[in-house]
Amino acid sequence: MVVEVVDNYLTTREERLRKIRDNLQSAEHKMVRMANQKRSGRIFEIGDLVYFKLQLYQQKNYSTHNFPKTGMKGPYLVLERIVLVLSCRLVLL
Repeated sequence: MVVEVVDNYLTTREERLRKIRDNLQSAEHKMVRMANQKRSGRIFEIGDLVYFKLQLYQQKNYSTHNFPKTGMKGPYLVLERIVLVLSCRLVLL
């Protein structure tokens, strides 16, 4: 009697945990898909001039202007290719 109750409790608990994990995984997949919708892959070569937008509220130390919202955006010269698309070493012109 007690064994059956404990076994039933454990099986329902495992089912609930599996369902929670599945829901979390699907929510994570949806968030990643939504975040990647507006991204585009770009490949920069050494010597290219590039513009990019700094998120100045997170990177306040890069802003040297009186109005940081209109801060430095480029053009930057690509000096070295470190990883395929994710990062390049840049210099401000």
